[in-house]
Amino acid sequence: MRKIIASAGVMVVAIWLPLSAQTTQRVLPPVAAQAPASTDLDYRQRLEERLQGLDRQLREATGAIESLQFQLRSSDQRIEKLEAELAARMGQTQVPAMNEASAAPSPQPQEMDKTENAPGLLPVGDAQVEYDAAFGLLRRGSFEAGGQAFKAFLQHHPKHKLAGNARYWIGESLYARQRYQEAATTFLEAWQSDIRGPKAPDNLLKLSLSLSKLGKNKEACISLKKLLNDYSDAPPRITGVASRERQSMNCG
Repeated sequence: MRKIIASAGVMVVAIWLPLSAQTTQRVLPPVAAQAPASTDLDYRQRLEERLQGLDRQLREATGAIESLQFQLRSSDQRIEKLEAELAARMGQTQVPAMNEASAAPSPQPQEMDKTENAPGLLPVGDAQVEYDAAFGLLRRGSFEAGGQAFKAFLQHHPKHKLAGNARYWIGESLYARQRYQEAATTFLEAWQSDIRGPKAPDNLLKLSLSLSKLGKNKEACISLKKLLNDYSDAPPRITGVASRERQSMNCG
């Protein structure tokens, strides 16, 4: 009897072991099948981190662009008045006649203070002596003193035949010191005040160069066109430069 029971137990074990192995294989998933899920999670995390980094860089770039745009708007506002005056005055198709009252604008109060409080700025003498002394300062490279000397000359001789030249040299004294916005305004006013004067073409040329320095090529081209159309008989030293500047600015 014991032999029979033992034999039966051996048979049960022999049958159960294969069945257990098959069940285990069906229940437990392969280890290798779990790896892709872990890899996909890591990839998504890395991708999210990269996107967050790109978003941060984009916000920083946007802030820098907005700051630059604000600076450009502020710069444009500083010369709005000049552009308006230039557009109005350059729109004239004919050179208007100049009356005596517009020959020399009244000196500004600030200019009077500067010149009257500068003893020895000009020598005692007639208009030509004062003009030559002011011009001598410019030739020696004393641009600020030269500009002030010519302002003093205009105070003393507002309707002198050299008044138009004096205004032009005031503009040159500013241009030489790279004060292009003030120079452009001065050359524009000098041209308007002495349209038929000998320095009128020079004023338009230097007005265009000042505007170009300010990045205002459109307005500079208007000035150059006005110069070449209305002052075609200007000296070659002026018309030649004007033509070259039109080409370099692609004025068309």
